[in-house]
Amino acid sequence: KVLIIVPTSVKSLKERVVAIMGTWGSDLIKNQQLHFFGGNSTEAVETAKQLNIPNYHSIKNVSDFEYPPVRKNAKMIIEASYLFGDNYDWIMEVDDDTHVSPSQLNDFLDIIGFANNELGFYGRRGVGRKIDRGHLGLEYFCMGGPGYLMSKTAVRMLAPKLNQCVERLSKSPDKKYIWHSDVILSKCMKEI
Repeated sequence: KVLIIVPTSVKSLKERVVAIMGTWGSDLIKNQQLHFFGGNSTEAVETAKQLNIPNYHSIKNVSDFEYPPVRKNAKMIIEASYLFGDNYDWIMEVDDDTHVSPSQLNDFLDIIGFANNELGFYGRRGVGRKIDRGHLGLEYFCMGGPGYLMSKTAVRMLAPKLNQCVERLSKSPDKKYIWHSDVILSKCMKEI
């Protein structure tokens, strides 16, 4: 079972989320679920209702306009882990401007043949911008834009510690170099 989670904002609902629902979001396979997560905005909740966007979740205490959306993405993972408990094997995060092929996603998961109790974190390898590289504290990380996959075991281990890790890293002397949601998530994953 794959839970596909998409961070979005009120300004993206009318175009990007509607586009997802009209393309790959309507081609999901039986074992896949799609959920959208936005900041704590009454306007976003109302817009999602008006547009009949299914599975829209408003994350409390998160601005819809945070950029980069480090706290939004972290809280989205935490929220998804609590909302869905054990009803998934994988969580896949993709941005609202990313195209997903549901059938190829299933093919990929079949190829890796992963056991439920294993720690898994897959994505496109990133090394950071030249200016950031000496400050990241990572040899590489899973780039967030194209998306990343986390096994249920990884999410279970990460979610309870994620807020604390994000807040600690927000005070880092290297914050201006590392404050990207994919880098922060990879740094927090490295700690578990």
